[in-house]
Amino acid sequence: MGQQKRDRLELRFYELPPNESALALLGDAWVGPYGLTDSCPHFHNLMEIGVCRSGPGSC
Repeated sequence: MGQQKRDRLELRFYELPPNESALALLGDAWVGPYGLTDSCPHFHNLMEIGVCRSGPGSC
């Protein structure tokens, strides 16, 4: 029997700095075409909020 293809789903775990309630990921390293740079779907252990700074505002 052949192998069954399985979809991948990745957990990206981030730790908050001590005495902080949020983690800001800033700078040009985080700027890019939304949805086109990841190799697989993922989720985080923290809530993710993104801001569209240019373009049409949709994928």
